[in-house]
Amino acid sequence: MFPISTPHSSNIKVTSCHSINFISHKKGSKGLPVSLLTNGKMSSVNSSNDSLSNNNIDFNHKIKVSELFDTFIQKIRIQSIDESLEEMVNSLLNTVNSICYSINIKKRVFKHHLGNKEYSIGKSIIAYAYRTNQLVHVPNPTTHECFDSEGDSNCCTLYIPLSNYQNEVIKVIKVHPCQGISSLQTGKYDEKKLCELLMSKFKNYSHLINLDHNNAAKKDKFRFDKVISDIQSQFEARKVDFYLYDVHDRKYRKYDHTSKIFVDINSIGFASQVIEELRPFIYADITDSESYKEGDDGPVHETVIGSLIQFESEIGATILRGKISNSSIYTKNDANALNSYFPVLAKALGKKIKVLHVDTSVQTDEVEQKLIDVHYKECDLSNELLKVLELYETVSLTHDLKTRLSMIVEKTKTLLNVDFCTLFILHRW
Repeated sequence: MFPISTPHSSNIKVTSCHSINFISHKKGSKGLPVSLLTNGKMSSVNSSNDSLSNNNIDFNHKIKVSELFDTFIQKIRIQSIDESLEEMVNSLLNTVNSICYSINIKKRVFKHHLGNKEYSIGKSIIAYAYRTNQLVHVPNPTTHECFDSEGDSNCCTLYIPLSNYQNEVIKVIKVHPCQGISSLQTGKYDEKKLCELLMSKFKNYSHLINLDHNNAAKKDKFRFDKVISDIQSQFEARKVDFYLYDVHDRKYRKYDHTSKIFVDINSIGFASQVIEELRPFIYADITDSESYKEGDDGPVHETVIGSLIQFESEIGATILRGKISNSSIYTKNDANALNSYFPVLAKALGKKIKVLHVDTSVQTDEVEQKLIDVHYKECDLSNELLKVLELYETVSLTHDLKTRLSMIVEKTKTLLNVDFCTLFILHRW
């Protein structure tokens, strides 16, 4: 036991992250919180066999948490921390119902990253987990003295507070059981230990995780849906669709703007011409395309541009449909401009570009082969520059500005095999 100062509360004693107990308050109860373990009792471990068994379990738990945490670190480069935390906890506890809440200490409120509603720190079991910095398992939240109908639900719930290395709680994850399961088995040794390890891991590495909201916005530019939205805005497109074709399984997938995931699709209309012929196409009227299908492309007579990226085992097609200004059409310049977004699209998808196709004119075989060779070189250069960008993201967490700039220059010279490199800094006033 050791005393700590929790945010906006008096000094209290709580257990460290290595020996956290499940706690719960019932309405009308007095004194300290009651530990909720299996059947309300502490399981005794008397035999050496049990000790060895638990040691093996601990080792396996540490491996599982470490692997999931490594994946989490990779994901926060392309999506929000809250979303990545939810996915990590879902995998850890084998559920799909994790909800991450961020704490705004200055405003004394917490909110979910996909919602606008803010909840007061002063009420709800979420706030209770925040104030006590304790793992809380409540079989029936309505019996808890801090229950709030707006922030809490009435089914079995687990609350996981995540703190930084200064013991300040910055996230609280609310976990519900999967559909068909009446309660979380959090009284069991396995689930409790997994949560403890996760809390400890997050705390120990929190100083390496960029939790600043402004920097989170910078990372947001690498979210796939954000890139698609930027493309739509830049080209004043009525709609932007993105398709993936798996060259091994020979299956198409389309990015669904509502669910923000790729879904299987049997027919893709105009996009199939782009993918099958491996080159971009532009039409003043999409109905002129030999692959046009009204069911896939719509009945609209509008300009369209289709460009593609070849990955290692997939082909991606970006389709810009229509222009906000109906009087204008897409041109070859638009096709070349669209190409500049592909390295960012590839980064957002976590894929490596194999070939970029940007020329839309009909070429002889000899000329086309030369163009492909150039595309390979351009692709290699794009990937090398992308590595520099990734390096900057990494070292920005642990090095000062002067060191970062020096490292970027030296790394660029090495990657591009050049003797001289000049770094220009743009000041935005």
